[in-house]
Amino acid sequence: MIYVLDSTDIERIDDAKESLELVLSSDDMKGIPLLVLANKQDIARLSVKEISDKLNLNKIQGIGEWYIQGCCALQGEGIYEGLDWLSKAFKKSS
Repeated sequence: MIYVLDSTDIERIDDAKESLELVLSSDDMKGIPLLVLANKQDIARLSVKEISDKLNLNKIQGIGEWYIQGCCALQGEGIYEGLDWLSKAFKKSS
């Protein structure tokens, strides 16, 4: 699963966390690899570390392997690195 969030939107990070938890609570999603793309890192108000802390991915039950990649979609930075991680995670889980 790929979850993209806006690194500038501090006010809605709790909403993003709740939405992610809701999706991951489905039985169909148990144990799947999760790539979080923290977009807009070029103008971010939240660092990748802060996003990781606020999403609290270590505590979501049933979550598979996960990774947070900072990116800037406008310049294409970080996208390929994140997809590379996801590809390797799928190979490990198969």
